[in-house]
Amino acid sequence: MDVVWSGEKQQPTPTAITALSTPNPITGKSLIPVIFINNEVIDKADSTQLQELTINLLSAAHGFMDKMGKPLAELQIDCDWTAKTRDKYFLLLQQLKQSSPATTYAATIRLYPYKYERQMGVPPVDYGALMFYNLTSIKNPEEENSIFTYKASSQYRRSGPYPIPLKAILPIFGWYAWFRNNDYKGIVYESPDLTGLPFCTRISKTKFRVLKDTVINGLYLRNGDILRNEFPDTKDLSALNKNLDNLLPGNNEVIFYHWNESFLQHYSTAIKEITGP
Repeated sequence: MDVVWSGEKQQPTPTAITALSTPNPITGKSLIPVIFINNEVIDKADSTQLQELTINLLSAAHGFMDKMGKPLAELQIDCDWTAKTRDKYFLLLQQLKQSSPATTYAATIRLYPYKYERQMGVPPVDYGALMFYNLTSIKNPEEENSIFTYKASSQYRRSGPYPIPLKAILPIFGWYAWFRNNDYKGIVYESPDLTGLPFCTRISKTKFRVLKDTVINGLYLRNGDILRNEFPDTKDLSALNKNLDNLLPGNNEVIFYHWNESFLQHYSTAIKEITGP
């Protein structure tokens, strides 16, 4: 479930609520609900709305797990907090723990707050889920890959351990950053390899030039547009995996994002290498 700020209602509003299919493909397996909270919600909500949000988040999470026939053992909160919203966001996390103390709580942490904890603070949760993706600006036409490169991730090394336990989230997803005359136009969701398709040609390791006007998923691409492949390189993922023990001492679990059958096939070799035999 996602929570966004409704300008019309002037309050937090749920959206993109997950619905389980029938029959449920994950029956009998452990499940950790994840709730994404847009940072605008934290910025604009007052103390009363934050308290109401706490109640609503727990109600939604418990309701989801009730449908699974299981208790809410663990809940992960995903929010790209800033130095400005830090205190209010951390208050929300504290309220969640106070309201349901038996639940284990995790918070996603990007590499910037991981490295600069003095400015960004440390979320008051049981453990953090460290996100090794979306590292640089997608809008920069000179970037190699805004989702992940090992070189970019290595810039966020710390001099000492993080104050709370961490689990690594590795990216097994991708898209194409779309540019026209070096201006960012958006994201094109397509298969990991465009080689051989008649509407484009490869011009570098990661870039394709559109050869004729083409419509993809409702997007109108023009002759001369550039598509930059942003699927993480498996060699970069392997390099990160080999250094995880140094980055996260004691880490014994890796989370892959996100669950998609075609991506699982594309990264099957890397996943096997990372998870072991």
